[in-house]
Amino acid sequence: MWNRSPIRLADKLWVLLVYDEEEPVRAVEQILLDQAMSTRRVRNCYEAMAVLRDSDPPALVVTDASLPDGDWADVLKATCTCTSFPPLIVVSRLADVRLYLDVMESGAYDFVVPPLASADVAYVVSGALLKRSHHGPGKPQETSAAASVRRSGSLAGAK
Repeated sequence: MWNRSPIRLADKLWVLLVYDEEEPVRAVEQILLDQAMSTRRVRNCYEAMAVLRDSDPPALVVTDASLPDGDWADVLKATCTCTSFPPLIVVSRLADVRLYLDVMESGAYDFVVPPLASADVAYVVSGALLKRSHHGPGKPQETSAAASVRRSGSLAGAK
């Protein structure tokens, strides 16, 4: 059994939230604030790209799968232009195996489906930031979870 205790994160790290709707982002934002993470919210890909070009990029990006002017893949491409290559977590309202595989094989850190439990989000965020701190910036790669789902054809194969 994995230890799901969240890791307290440094105050200078901040998270970019890319959501066009209020309801799902409030829950994620509160969970991050509980973990001493500051957040900045934008509503579309265009705004996300502008923030990611800034001289103080986020430590992590959390995005909705669908946005008014694009989708998670556009946000992932924008993170690749960032010098720090922040990990990307994609949130989708649907548990879609094909979408999960696309997200994970493209190099996102994780794919989550609401309802979002506070401890689970804290665990995923902590893992993304630990991976970032251990591996530093770099190109995204397929995760073992994505490979497992690709072989089994089920999201249950990723657990």
